[in-house]
Amino acid sequence: MKNKFISASANIEKMDEKAKNFPIVTKVEKNVELNCVMSNSFGFGGTNATLVFSEVS
Repeated sequence: MKNKFISASANIEKMDEKAKNFPIVTKVEKNVELNCVMSNSFGFGGTNATLVFSEVS
């Protein structure tokens, strides 16, 4: 949020035709105004976490 960029999704070489209408980021996007972001992490054995950050106004 501070640096106003969205990282590209990893390991996408060719987009599946069924997924082309979804907002999947394939290249770094800069100068993006972000008010809220979410990060998901999925691990082995059910070790999962989701963090949601929102800008304080």
